[in-house]
Amino acid sequence: MKNIFYLMIVSFFINACNDQKIVEQQTVNQEEESKKLMKVSRQWANSASPGEFLSYWNNESLFMEPGKSIVKGQANIAKVLEVITAIPGFGITWEPQEAFVSASGDLGYVISKILVTYNDENNEQIKLFEKGVEIWKRQADGSWKNVVDIWNVDPSLTSIHK
Repeated sequence: MKNIFYLMIVSFFINACNDQKIVEQQTVNQEEESKKLMKVSRQWANSASPGEFLSYWNNESLFMEPGKSIVKGQANIAKVLEVITAIPGFGITWEPQEAFVSASGDLGYVISKILVTYNDENNEQIKLFEKGVEIWKRQADGSWKNVVDIWNVDPSLTSIHK
């Protein structure tokens, strides 16, 4: 009887290890998913309204503006964006350069080049070329949400295109 008990325990652990291997083998086509994530970032850059723009974030999202405190959550990010977009001549556009999606397909990141414009106190247009990283998390419904958005000025850039 004792041997049967030990045999059952060993069998249980072998099955548990095999189940883990099956889970580890469940992967996505990373190249295809990376292309899809690039497309999502481009769609985000071309948002037609503030509401659409904000829809790419959620309450987990972190907005990490250079020289400022971290802002968490869609509602708080909306407040910051309201202030930023009220700056005379403000504009922002970006072009994703590369994307990567994890083998499990639940996380990804996009590296982008960004152009921010605004008017200075003399109403002269200022252009800032920046580099950024967007970290994206796949949601239960299959959509992507930007969960970390961080960037800074890159004086070596002269264009957002490759």
